[in-house]
Amino acid sequence: MNGKHAVVGFSIGMAVNLCGIQIHAQQPAAAKPLKIAIIGDSTVANYAQSDVLRGWGQMLAEFFVPGTQIDNLAQNGRSTKTFLVNPRWKKALDDKADFLLIQFGHNDSHRPLTQHPEATVADGDYSDNLRKYIAAARADGETPIFVTPMHRRTFQKDGTVTQELLPYVQAMEKVAAEQKVPVIDIYTKSGDLFVKLGDPATADFTPKDRTHFSPKGARVMAYFVAEGAADADPRLKAAEVSPLPDPTANLTASAPGSSPAPGGTLQDTMKTEVAPK
Repeated sequence: MNGKHAVVGFSIGMAVNLCGIQIHAQQPAAAKPLKIAIIGDSTVANYAQSDVLRGWGQMLAEFFVPGTQIDNLAQNGRSTKTFLVNPRWKKALDDKADFLLIQFGHNDSHRPLTQHPEATVADGDYSDNLRKYIAAARADGETPIFVTPMHRRTFQKDGTVTQELLPYVQAMEKVAAEQKVPVIDIYTKSGDLFVKLGDPATADFTPKDRTHFSPKGARVMAYFVAEGAADADPRLKAAEVSPLPDPTANLTASAPGSSPAPGGTLQDTMKTEVAPK
């Protein structure tokens, strides 16, 4: 060999010399951190640290391992209709994220339609808009995942929660089945929790109205999203903290006969949706 070693290269960091042959052992490349983009409304959005409100998208990183990239592009006051013309939608696509989480419904449900340009019809333009998000995300290499809107914290006289968002949840589930998109159902989980705990015991979930969350309430919603994300895709499960910290574990129900938490009617609550910024 004219005094030279033959080199068998495998790309690596450690070399072993066997019988004059230098072999480089291959090391596995480090896994690339997941990137998650989020679009939605004020129940998802980021708030200033000085604000008493938080969106679940702002709290989601607590349930993922360090290095996971979460770009929360949700914005107050937006619906499936108005986010489509928002510069943040282009940013969500430019992100080239691994996953795109999509939650809309609260502002889509505003009524009457003639007085709310952001409002949509559940089985009409709302469903069509969801299909547009799916198609654009997939064309950009992102995996879309739906997140159902959570319940507003509004109760009926019998202690059950109101159902004004149900048509939008059902429409989302229908489009998801048609388009083979995973669905994270926080509508059911939030409703079950509100009924189980009762109105007074959940008053600190929504400090300003019955729609927008405190850090405590937003953390619970983010936990529900993380639970559903683990079921939606094994890559998301692998990127999550294990075990997931459960912020609902020590919550206690309202005492029998306790007074309802202060707050307006459902219509008043819907009027207090935060306008776009």
